[in-house]
Amino acid sequence: GFLFNPLTGESFSLNPMGITMFQFIKADASTEEIRDHIMNDYDVDEATFEKDFQDFLGMLQTNGLME
Repeated sequence: GFLFNPLTGESFSLNPMGITMFQFIKADASTEEIRDHIMNDYDVDEATFEKDFQDFLGMLQTNGLME
């Protein structure tokens, strides 16, 4: 999967976990819902999820991909 920013023309590749997180974010899921789903479906502990999720949110915001 990938994300496309129509304002800049940039596209960003997402791995399966990134796709899942983005879909939950678009659906206005809570951080807890996203965390529980990711930890259940992927081999990720809570500390790793928190770091990866914050990095992902930062990337989305930095690149103008979140409203």
